[in-house]
Amino acid sequence: MSKFNVLCFLSLLLIFSCSKENETIDNIEVTQTIKQVSNLKERNSRDFGETLVNYDENLLQSVGILFSKVLIKHPNARDYFSEVMNTIYNNGNSVSLIDVLNTDNSINPFLESFEMEYLELYGDPSFNCSRPNEEEEPPTLEVDLLLLSPVGSFSNYLNAILNEHCIELYFPNGIDYNLLKVDFPEVISSAHPLTNASTNESYINRVECRIETSTVDANTPGNVVIARFKRPQGNQRGCLYTEYSFIEDFRTFLSN
Repeated sequence: MSKFNVLCFLSLLLIFSCSKENETIDNIEVTQTIKQVSNLKERNSRDFGETLVNYDENLLQSVGILFSKVLIKHPNARDYFSEVMNTIYNNGNSVSLIDVLNTDNSINPFLESFEMEYLELYGDPSFNCSRPNEEEEPPTLEVDLLLLSPVGSFSNYLNAILNEHCIELYFPNGIDYNLLKVDFPEVISSAHPLTNASTNESYINRVECRIETSTVDANTPGNVVIARFKRPQGNQRGCLYTEYSFIEDFRTFLSN
């Protein structure tokens, strides 16, 4: 065999060996990927329900906290809210969040204050809240990227609470505006537990950054704010929340 033929044969053998090796590596990588996807699907199917509830409840809890902070710290926003409650809701004990955070109103002091409290509470460096490490942290808005998209900015957050969900705020004891004007006002906020429980974790909100956890039930006194989902009534269009079909009516939580 000529030297040229030998070289050609060796070259072909080398190419064939490399391609087989690459194919083996590719097969291993594909197999590993399939296993990872399979494990992920198994984990997702096992944890998705619990993760969804945790995400939704944390979202509701954050709305309750921010709303309470605005009521306590921003008089102009408080007056705006009072006007909404008076003119639209006849001073009832609940309000749709979208009516309070009316983005169609170019001058909405409540929306502006709500954004300020969001930036302060969730760590924008320009709104240094300076919470001591030992203080309670607000409910996290971070979730597993493989399950749900995280709420990473105020615009995304606003879209989540106004467009992706139908949220209303319920005041079991009404709103006592005089209690908001004392030297050290407090508003207790909580959320529907998204179960049929009759109590839930709550947050005691004050002027300072400090947030103290407690428990809310039907006998909790003072200004109490409950964030909950809202289904459409009658022929209204809205959020059906079929994933929570086991909850017949969100309005029964802490109802008197």
